[in-house]
Amino acid sequence: MGPQGLRGEVGPQGPQGPGVVVENMVEQPGGNCQHGGVRIRAGADGNGNRVLEEHEVDPSSTQYLCNGAPGSMGAQGIQGPTGEAGPTGPSGAQGPQGEPGALALYGDGSAGDFTHFSTSPLRNLAIGYGSLANGANLMFRNVRIDGTLILASGTTIRATGDIIIGPTGVIAINPEQQVQSVNSPDRGIATSAAEDYQGGRGLDLGRSALLTRFDLRGGGGGFRPKHGNTTNAFGGEAGGRLILAARGNIIINGNIDAAGRTAQLTGGQPLAGGGGGGGGVVTLVSRGTITLGANGFIRANGGNGANGIAGAPGQLYGGGGGGGGGIVQFLTASAPSIANASNIVVTGGTVGNAGVSGAATTLVAVGGGGGASGGDGGDGTKSTVAGGAAEPGNTGDFSTTVTPQPELIFY
Repeated sequence: MGPQGLRGEVGPQGPQGPGVVVENMVEQPGGNCQHGGVRIRAGADGNGNRVLEEHEVDPSSTQYLCNGAPGSMGAQGIQGPTGEAGPTGPSGAQGPQGEPGALALYGDGSAGDFTHFSTSPLRNLAIGYGSLANGANLMFRNVRIDGTLILASGTTIRATGDIIIGPTGVIAINPEQQVQSVNSPDRGIATSAAEDYQGGRGLDLGRSALLTRFDLRGGGGGFRPKHGNTTNAFGGEAGGRLILAARGNIIINGNIDAAGRTAQLTGGQPLAGGGGGGGGVVTLVSRGTITLGANGFIRANGGNGANGIAGAPGQLYGGGGGGGGGIVQFLTASAPSIANASNIVVTGGTVGNAGVSGAATTLVAVGGGGGASGGDGGDGTKSTVAGGAAEPGNTGDFSTTVTPQPELIFY
């Protein structure tokens, strides 16, 4: 064998052959896979687009990965029996029914019935409640007054039933006490107090018809004269304040007295007269109706001014002005029955006459002005001329409001 010839040079690298693309596709249940599965195919990617096209598939590469048959579901367990509910415990005792909202105005009736017989002696609750079984608890079931009952100014009597003042019954309200150690009296519920000869100024009807349970003042007092020995001269005390509130009816065949007092002047020495006290303030509130019988009276008139006492001839000592009329207010769920409207007395007080001997030439002391309430108090004598004479008090206010729930207005 001859010697081996030299190895030829390596030729250039040929072009890269096509790649292989593998395709996985979901196989639906059928002949290839009874329960479905995955079909796998492969082939050369002749055009290099990395997508296996049908003409590129190698038929021998097709394989199937088939799903197995699903297993059977186990039998559901049997539910155990439900346990029996335990017995219901006994209900607790029901508490007492509370009064809702503004109905509390009528109280809870906890003081029971209150009856003041015509044969009983005068009963004065203004000095205390020791004679009552429940003290100052004035929340009754039913109230019947056939005798005389005196109450402090600002008192409220409540009833879950009716309030009745019989033909012989009287409720008298103590007057608003005035501080007479100084001249200026308390103005009370009025807009302004009496001052010197000027009478006080009362409330307009638009205000007095809207009184509430918080307005617990009576009228304003009359002015006490400044001149001379005034220990003998007093302005009239004002009428007091009373509230009657019944969830049932209010029937008045007797008397309610809340009048202003007449000014007082004692002794014989020359003095001017004081002004009369303003009338009192009475409010009746009923969830039923209010009846004022033919012989029933509510008196809240102003007190009279006092006469002056004359001195030397020609010297004039003024008379006091009359007190302004008071306020009476009806708040009721049904229209009230009033047999005689004139039995609701809210007139002003009369004037006091000036004291003078002969023709008046010199005004020594002016008269005191009257206290106010619903009406203005009259001026006292302020000069020797006719235009300066004392004046009566003006008429006060009476108002009626009918509404299904009157306590809502007053509360």
